Amino acid sequence: MFPDVPIARLVADGLIAAHPVQARTRIMERYGCELTVLGLECSAIRTLRDLVESLDDRGRFARCLVLCASHTHWGDRAIVESYDRVREVFLNGPVAASGDLTPMSFVFTEGGPIPFEWCDQTVSFDPGSLNSIFEFIVRLNDLVVSTFRSELPIPIGISIDHRFKNTIWDDQIFGYAEGAQDEEDGRAVVRPILDSVLSPYVDDPEQVQVTWTCFPNHRLNQLELKDDDHTTLSKLEAHLATLKPSETVVFVNELETALRQRAASEL
Repeated sequence: MFPDVPIARLVADGLIAAHPVQARTRIMERYGCELTVLGLECSAIRTLRDLVESLDDRGRFARCLVLCASHTHWGDRAIVESYDRVREVFLNGPVAASGDLTPMSFVFTEGGPIPFEWCDQTVSFDPGSLNSIFEFIVRLNDLVVSTFRSELPIPIGISIDHRFKNTIWDDQIFGYAEGAQDEEDGRAVVRPILDSVLSPYVDDPEQVQVTWTCFPNHRLNQLELKDDDHTTLSKLEAHLATLKPSETVVFVNELETALRQRAASEL
């Protein structure tokens, strides 16, 4: 379904950057913008969200895809992701893969979306869901090419947002960051980060944000909170920060169910 192009050629042809900082710089220089958590200052990110929405008016695919600053930092070696179920972390980087690989991240090209990151068999995907997502990415690629034809290649790609969720169709609770390399595996350890809804800025200056939500621009306005709301959300975020990723997902789902039931009973 997708063109097979080596990482080294993707870097040489300018389709992906050789480092995440360089990838962000390319976006900022191309579109004359700064990049915040929401990415609303970047015209290309806003346009890409509009294109996703034009194919996805229910927001279904916006929940399982993120826009990304297309990059590697592993030279000419293929990027493969695994999941460590014991530690509840992902491992990302070059490795001698065994078994089939699933494409995870793509750049937009006239020849079709080209994968530049992959998942191995330890990362669970429902095959039916993957087929739907792949078909959507192909349709989106065609729309991106027709919209940005004179600007190709653009420095922004798209990635399947599957990490630390029960299914890829769930809303994302976490952000995530690549940390130090795993001593045994040699790949970067990707841990969940509980993004605050109270601040539009990345709290850790050493982390380089390279992904942005696909949700429509009009849904990303800053929250207007009363003092009591701000206090309650602060306490909730502090509690969630003490939980494991799997525990956080369960807690949030149960809280949402309880709130919906309470609201229904008050009607």
